[in-house]
Amino acid sequence: MAFPAIHRPHAIKLPASTYITQFTDVRYNNQYAEIMERSTSEVQPQHTGAFGAVPVIEFGSRQIKDILDECTDTAISRAYTAGTTILYYRKGLNRGTREDVAVGDTVHDRFDMLNSAFLYWQSLSAEQRGYAEIEASIMGVSTDGLTAPILHVGSAELSAAVSAVGHLFTLGSWTVNGALIDSVKAVSIQNNLTVTPDDGSGNDFPEYAEIEDSSPRIVIDTNDIGIFNDYGEEGVALTSMSGYFRKMSKGSSGPILDATAEHIKFTATDGTIFATEGSGTKARFQVVILLSKPDATTDAYTINTAIAVT
Repeated sequence: MAFPAIHRPHAIKLPASTYITQFTDVRYNNQYAEIMERSTSEVQPQHTGAFGAVPVIEFGSRQIKDILDECTDTAISRAYTAGTTILYYRKGLNRGTREDVAVGDTVHDRFDMLNSAFLYWQSLSAEQRGYAEIEASIMGVSTDGLTAPILHVGSAELSAAVSAVGHLFTLGSWTVNGALIDSVKAVSIQNNLTVTPDDGSGNDFPEYAEIEDSSPRIVIDTNDIGIFNDYGEEGVALTSMSGYFRKMSKGSSGPILDATAEHIKFTATDGTIFATEGSGTKARFQVVILLSKPDATTDAYTINTAIAVT
């Protein structure tokens, strides 16, 4: 029996023809609900099966602007009711390099989600001298509960899915209640989503999926022990917050100029700020911001993906 070719994630094509190619990880899982049944006196199962699948593509990526731009629903998700979402895999070459397998040859692989993809992002983080990375998922939702929302197409060519590094971002400055936080070492934005698929009538696949709730929080690591003077042990109300992810320059050192409107900015005006733990022999302390909606029609935070640092 021949050893199979190794395949690597190549791209995810979203219905609007956005290609995600800068992956840190890709995990495809059908998420079967397994059935194992036995008669009362038996030890081992006598009937096995499954209730169907809830297919999800989970991935990490440094292509954060493109993903944030896609998520137009409450800045955290997007439902695609038309068009095909495609997960491409690139075939490797035994005793060679992947580039020796032409992208135009129909020897690579793909999975298709038809009229059914639900994109959402869970977290976005960056560290000093590190890349900003986003964790996102795409859930397959069936159009009728009977049709599988994802299909393994098999042999495919990749000529349309061009490999490229479109952009990279890193850590920027963060200001809370009008005061700049000194020596920021890391930032993590966590949406804490509860995503609920649903089905009925004995069907195999979900026909419905929603974000049931989101409890966004921002965690900022800093060397500044003075945060305990600013926010105390009981916390203070958030009145304003702005934070940046700075776009990295290509071909030179560091980020692009602050005045160039290509950075990413998060803003919020309501929530609670806590100064929490310290750790390490070179101590780092944490500011935790629990975000809330300032009113019924305003989201807990807003994002601008093409703005200057001010």
